[in-house]
This record gives sequence, C-alpha cells and structure tokens, in this order.
Amino acid sequence: MAGYPRPEIVATTDWLSEQLGQPDLRVIDVRWRPDGSGRAVYAAGHIPGAVYLDWLVELVDRDDETGVLRLAEADRVGAALSRAGVRADSTVVVYDDVAALYAARSWWSLRVFGLESVRILDGGLPATEGFLRRTFEPEVSGIDIGDLSFHDYKTTLQETAQSLGLPLPDYRVVEESGPDHEKAFVVELAWDGEAFSRGSGPSKREAQRKAAKEALKRLGRLPG
Repeated sequence: MAGYPRPEIVATTDWLSEQLGQPDLRVIDVRWRPDGSGRAVYAAGHIPGAVYLDWLVELVDRDDETGVLRLAEADRVGAALSRAGVRADSTVVVYDDVAALYAARSWWSLRVFGLESVRILDGGLPATEGFLRRTFEPEVSGIDIGDLSFHDYKTTLQETAQSLGLPLPDYRVVEESGPDHEKAFVVELAWDGEAFSRGSGPSKREAQRKAAKEALKRLGRLPG
C-alpha cells in the first residue's frame, strides 16, 4: 500500500480480495441514510460476508442532548461488536458509499474502544465492483448445479444469527484433498467453538456456503 501516509488503516480492494474468508476478518457495512433506510440499502446489496451496523444507533449516545454525537457507553458498543462477530483480535474493515464519511467516524469509534486493527475500505463500496467480479466469478464453476437457487447462505446465516442474538459463526477447513487442479474442501461451521454443521465443495467458499446452508436448515431458517 505504498503511497499512503498510514497504510495500516487503509484496506485497498486488492488487499480485501486476498483477505476475504479469513476467520479473523470482519467486514462491516456502515452505510447510513437520514430516512433510516440504511439497513434496507445493505439488504439490497453488500460485500459478501459483510454485516450491517447502524453507527448512529450503536456507536453514539442516544441519550445525549447536546447534539455533539458523543460515544455510546462501552457496554453498548461491546454488545454491538459482539453481534457483528468482532473479537479483540479481529481485523475489521468498515465501509460506506459516501467518501468514508461514516466509515471514518466508525473507525475512530472502534479505535477509541481499543480495537487495534481497524481499516477503512479505500473508495468504499463503489470501488469494489471490479474486485468482486474478479474474486467471485471464478467460483461460479464450483457451485453445485443441483442447487439452482444460489442463495447467499453465509450472509443469510449472519443476519439470522444477529436477529437471534447469536455470535457470528466461525468457518475452518477441516479437510483438503485432491491435486491442485481438482481440489476438494470440507469446512466446519462452529459457534463458540462448538461444531454445528459441515459443507464440502471444490473451493473453500463453496464449502463454507454449503456449511451455512446446512446450519440454516438445522435452525429452521433455510430460504425457500
């Protein structure tokens, strides 16, 4: 990231494309709208695996009448980060779609509360179109053609976990086999260290997707 005065606080799209899927990475969408439609904007489309956080609700003291947007109390921020799957050793990337206006505020808030590794996505969501195409189009060949719905099960599971007050799931590769040109992966999905489901596929992403689908099925939340 040459050329940035503080490269450790910036996530380029190239850097993010290399890090997506890492168990210690959490991507947080902090897009905000004055009419309260930020979550709907998130639901309409976001970076795969990202979770939504309403910075004005979760990170600001709503009882403060001075209008200076004081930070919320630590317990409230901690609870919001826990719902987002953020741990003390997580690397967090925040993004918006308005030149980092809200991402910068969120970055500052998380740093104040002690998170060491927080980055702002350079260019925000508008900058991700190219890297998302490069990153995910090759995975299409690994999708089970018997599953024509191709739901984003990982995001659905994350949203379900948030709605149920559960921590976000962790994914880890428990088996890898086959030659380089014909790999097969088995991924285990766990909550708080307890195995909950498994998935397999020709790529880590597809195996994670299958594990998330199985978890949704067990929770009775599988999309139709």
